[in-house]
Amino acid sequence: MTASEALPKVLERIDHDLDASLDRLFALLRIQSISTDPAYAPHCRTAAEYVATDLRGLGFETSVRPTQGHPVVIGKSGNGKSNGKAPRVLF
Repeated sequence: MTASEALPKVLERIDHDLDASLDRLFALLRIQSISTDPAYAPHCRTAAEYVATDLRGLGFETSVRPTQGHPVVIGKSGNGKSNGKAPRVLF
């Protein structure tokens, strides 16, 4: 399926789940993950864990990886059956 074929399905899913999606977004935004202030470093980790958990709920295999700064979230889809062609996300 090409991106142009997938887009209508994605938009339909967004419309269908809009209220739940907004709830998840607002829950993430309530986490005080101010990356420029060292006092909020634990909150940045909490935000990364939240995103990883949310992506897992969407069917992604996720990991939270440390960096020299704040952690990053890696998400892979396809369950290893896509020969490296499945979508990936990085936060």
